[in-house]
Amino acid sequence: IKSNFLYQCAINQTQGFIAVSSAVKAEIQKAFPELNGRIPIIPNWVDANSVASMATEEARNSLGITRKFAVGMIGQITPLKGQKYFIEAAQEIARDDVEFLIVGEPQTKIDNGYFVFLTGHHQQVIAQGNLRFIGAVPDIATKLAAFDIIVVPSINEGFSLVVIEAMAAGCAVIASNVGGIIDLIENNKTGILVQPERSGQIAQVVLQLLNNPELRQMLGNQARATALEKYSRDPVIDQIENLYKKKSIDRI
Repeated sequence: IKSNFLYQCAINQTQGFIAVSSAVKAEIQKAFPELNGRIPIIPNWVDANSVASMATEEARNSLGITRKFAVGMIGQITPLKGQKYFIEAAQEIARDDVEFLIVGEPQTKIDNGYFVFLTGHHQQVIAQGNLRFIGAVPDIATKLAAFDIIVVPSINEGFSLVVIEAMAAGCAVIASNVGGIIDLIENNKTGILVQPERSGQIAQVVLQLLNNPELRQMLGNQARATALEKYSRDPVIDQIENLYKKKSIDRI
């Protein structure tokens, strides 16, 4: 976020500025110090009724999953999302009962080059059937029951909708300890945080969860409870409405 004249004019008329995470708030404060004290944190929300609404077997069939376990990564294919580290973890694990799926597509010229790099440098794991690129999937949130584990290996994130959707679906989540993700996951309770750009650490945690169904279930259950309590529509809308009411009173 960079300050400029147009932003400055708009901000001068602003009573409050919502940030979706502490990381975004820090960036706004850095660019606009005069906003200090006027930046509440209110997260995005997720439709808990639609997430994982498709039954597990139907969701697995729709994604062509045939192996016992499915580990997924969802998002635009771009360097900051960290698909490279997900693929390297898949290569390290290389079990014939585990399938790794990358959901998403490249959207820019740089992304296209990254996609060519990923497929060109990791042909063995793809050829063995351990990993598949399945492109963009409409309404993927409704099919999250297909996955045993969701991995979010981002190098940076202001906020991660994938994380809260996976939590709401009751998936075990492994995510990078960066940006707005830190606000969303309580480590070893609602998910497991790993250092960014560490494929070996991702592989280690994936294996830990695959070999421990009780831990996987516990993380998924706690994640879903937290997502419903904090990130479903009603509590988030309540926070926004309360902010509007407070700002209205302050202007009287």
